[in-house]
Amino acid sequence: MIGAMTSQDTQRTDAPGRLLRRRTSDRVIGGVAGGLGDYFNVDPLLIRIGFVGLMLFGGAGVVLYLIAWLFVPAEGQDVSFVDGLLRRIGLTTGRVITIAVVLVVFLLLINSWK
Repeated sequence: MIGAMTSQDTQRTDAPGRLLRRRTSDRVIGGVAGGLGDYFNVDPLLIRIGFVGLMLFGGAGVVLYLIAWLFVPAEGQDVSFVDGLLRRIGLTTGRVITIAVVLVVFLLLINSWK
């Protein structure tokens, strides 16, 4: 039938999307800049320079680097350090988000009473 769409027409046939992973080889410190460079197809040196530049403004580069190191899985792994830790103690990401929202609301309520 001309003009009719089949399920094959609507299915994606391209390669699966890229995954953000920290490098385990050819890295300088934790592989974060190399992984970001691979993901965004940018020279990792430029990303390292960006992290150093952010360190000059209140240490934001160090904080962002540490957050990325904790939350971005390494090559060959499916979960990050934080995800693995949460799974070991029996928490899911949804539960952590719920706990965080409740804590923020609680802190805002306490702060508003002062």
